[in-house]
Amino acid sequence: HEPKVPHRICPNCGYYNKMEVIKVEKKKKK
Repeated sequence: HEPKVPHRICPNCGYYNKMEVIKVEKKKKK
């Protein structure tokens, strides 16, 4: 979490502006 870029989507949690925009890609095949 970087408070420097609150307008950016957090790649760690996948939340943007307290809203779940990217449901941590779980469907991604490894």
